[in-house]
Amino acid sequence: MSKDTFKLKKGNKTMNLFSFLVIFILIPSYAHADNTPQSRYPVRKGDVLIFERTYDIYDENGKIEVYNGDAKEKDRIKRTITLKRVKVRKIDSGLKYGFPLKIGLRWDCNREEKGRTLNDNSYCSYVENQEDIVVPAGVFEGCFKIVYSTLPDTTTNWYCPGIGVVKSEYIHHGTLTNEIVVLKKIIWN
Repeated sequence: MSKDTFKLKKGNKTMNLFSFLVIFILIPSYAHADNTPQSRYPVRKGDVLIFERTYDIYDENGKIEVYNGDAKEKDRIKRTITLKRVKVRKIDSGLKYGFPLKIGLRWDCNREEKGRTLNDNSYCSYVENQEDIVVPAGVFEGCFKIVYSTLPDTTTNWYCPGIGVVKSEYIHHGTLTNEIVVLKKIIWN
């Protein structure tokens, strides 16, 4: 088993579930009650961010059945879930998003069609909203929902100042190719 993959082992399921609850939920909650994400902003060099990636792709032999709204029928998918550890080596300044962020801010919007500049949000990054987001690592307040849409797909990132991107969704319209990445845990240095 890879060090980046987490699975509960079969066996005494009651004991494994109980051990899991005590070791990973009850003890850390009790020992670090003031260590919530909001109380620890910003992350620091040496902190470790653990992300969980769920990737779904169409597979006629897949084990999961889902409803395909585009085809208006059920299809089968293959789902892959992986974990990735990222050590914070430098503090994210957020400059790739163009601070100060605010709802309605747009960038990289130089799209022309038939000799005229289009003023829609296609092929353009924009801040759609500012909202609280819940991920396995906790509740993050005041995150910016940043959307990039093209004709076949949409990528949405929830950027939280002081942390970085805590959730990312990729949806390919017309196929069953989707990816969701969420911040699962922060290991504070």
